[in-house]
Amino acid sequence: MAYGAGFRTLADLTLGSLTEAVANFGASVELEPICRKQLHSWRHPPLYDDSRPFLDAVKVPVCLVSDVDQDDLTAVLRWHGIAVAATVTSEEARAYKPRPEPFQLALARLGLGPGDVIHIGNSASSDVAGAAAMGIDTAFLDRAGDGLPPGITATYTAATLTALLPQVLPW
Repeated sequence: MAYGAGFRTLADLTLGSLTEAVANFGASVELEPICRKQLHSWRHPPLYDDSRPFLDAVKVPVCLVSDVDQDDLTAVLRWHGIAVAATVTSEEARAYKPRPEPFQLALARLGLGPGDVIHIGNSASSDVAGAAAMGIDTAFLDRAGDGLPPGITATYTAATLTALLPQVLPW
């Protein structure tokens, strides 16, 4: 269980699974350098070229809903110099998407209802299915061009954030 009282941070889950894998294979590996490298990559990811133009064009409050830990999201935003109206992490919500808690917390932070927002995400199950289950319109960011799996539908689909601007700007 990774929600509610049984919630574990992404860093803790990663360390736990890595520790288990090392033990399972009887490997002799120093985990601290591996975890340090992983943490650095989480906090310094590349920024897609369409991110800034999209954020500059959208004139409504943006709330980032992420499954990363709070310190990691804060570090990413600081690293890239990005400011948004609100953020929600699974760590704060004590649940990972597609569970409703992160989406509920985002709506509460924005003071809006499900019909007032659109959720843009690149995960069919976590983003699209999770938000749609809450009655939120969705936009599937299909950068790889793989499409959605059977049984999952999005309100909109696009390969880039800027391609979504005509659908998002009315919000």
